[in-house]
Amino acid sequence: MSEPGQVLAIRRIPFAAGHRVFQHESKCRNLHGHNYVAVLHARADAGLDALGRVIDFSVLKLGDNPIRPQDLGDGQRLWIQEVFYTLQGEGCCAGQPAVFVRLGGCNLGCFWCDTEFESSSDQPTLDQLVERVGQLRPAVCDLVVLTGGEPFRQNVE
Repeated sequence: MSEPGQVLAIRRIPFAAGHRVFQHESKCRNLHGHNYVAVLHARADAGLDALGRVIDFSVLKLGDNPIRPQDLGDGQRLWIQEVFYTLQGEGCCAGQPAVFVRLGGCNLGCFWCDTEFESSSDQPTLDQLVERVGQLRPAVCDLVVLTGGEPFRQNVE
């Protein structure tokens, strides 16, 4: 309920999410899903602007990560933020063991992004990167995920 002079917007967003916990002795060892409903409430003390918005998201501050230009070099070295072993958390491979290769830098500047991808200066050769992935990847892991930063910022042929 909004107070006089306030604007209240309510949005119901149904969604489904699934997971699987690899080699776990419970019902979660099999891929399964759940249905959820997110209910978002936005309240503003002032009226809507001329376009019917409570807030113009372009006024929000960008994150602290600088916007990097594309770096389409020869593809023999990649700027790497980190390489780590984990479980894939989304998509068709959710719950599967994975080695994540988080690439460094981004050329997008999305205001909501809180991913830290600027503190590394690591630029291994592809052979060095493959070796590092191999050292982290146990025999039960067949999945390697390239993630950002922004993967298309670099030459990842």
